[in-house]
Amino acid sequence: MSITQGQVRQLAYIRYLHRLAVDQAKLPEPMASTSLLLLHDAAESFLILAAKHFNEPDSGNFLGYWKLLKPHLGGRSLPMYQDMEVLSNQRRELKHRSTHPGAQTIEDAVANTATFLASGVQMVFDVDYSSISMVDLIGQDLPRQLAHEAEAAMSNGDIVTAMKRLREAFDQLFAAHQPVTVGLRRSDFAFGPQLRDIDNFFRSGTDLDEVVKRLVEAVRPIQEGMRLVSLGLDRSEFLRFDRLTPQYSSNFQGGIHWAAPLGYAPDQEAFDFCMQFVVTAALRLAAAETRAADPAWMQRDYYGRFDEESLGEEPAVENRGAAPADEISF
Repeated sequence: MSITQGQVRQLAYIRYLHRLAVDQAKLPEPMASTSLLLLHDAAESFLILAAKHFNEPDSGNFLGYWKLLKPHLGGRSLPMYQDMEVLSNQRRELKHRSTHPGAQTIEDAVANTATFLASGVQMVFDVDYSSISMVDLIGQDLPRQLAHEAEAAMSNGDIVTAMKRLREAFDQLFAAHQPVTVGLRRSDFAFGPQLRDIDNFFRSGTDLDEVVKRLVEAVRPIQEGMRLVSLGLDRSEFLRFDRLTPQYSSNFQGGIHWAAPLGYAPDQEAFDFCMQFVVTAALRLAAAETRAADPAWMQRDYYGRFDEESLGEEPAVENRGAAPADEISF
């Protein structure tokens, strides 16, 4: 049975869960413990998908899938039964008894789940697990295209170009939510208009110049931070992404100029983190935009304005139980 595009997308989501677990495992205790829950979710999601692939019902039991799938695998069993049993027990202890695993336990679980998913996906779908792209989880067209270009560059050994494309992909995700200077409707996530560069302000020659400069320098990062937080992103993760990817600026020829710190040398781990961050940003941004979308009955003009209608008048809340004015005696 050949793999379908829908199954490829589901495998991409399983790999996304798996990467979240790996990143979570690197955090200090007790936050690292959550990685066990995510590892188990990734493994179980794969098992359910494998059962559906062979038109089998859900096992209803995590370890029951090994027996359920064996006849479809030429009599072979899925690998890592005992290790996945250990993961299942550790997850149960954490979830139901609040027993937190040690660092070595988490490290072993991460390694074992990676081996299980790599072997299992190959056995069931005849697909190299590491080749499954998470990029197709990005719903926005241009960021998805740029992320695909990043993967292509990485596969060709050009990691600097790969990191450039990931930087552009992230910036394109948020392009519609950047502050604007004048005119058009601002995004609900822009947090104010675009502040002009301080060098363009009229200089009064008074202490007010310094006050304005300090305000602009303070508000710009606040705008950025609020935009990230309101869209469900971790600012500390953005700061890491920002420091791992090169920066660019427009030039007079209509192109862009790239720059990075002296000795810039990202590695595979840096690429994996940045790709995961872009995919996460895309998913959370799509969710935030859906929740914040105007209701169907709200019609805006080009500048984001809408007409209002009166819904009547009522007494203020604190006056609704008071006697009418003509019944009050003095």
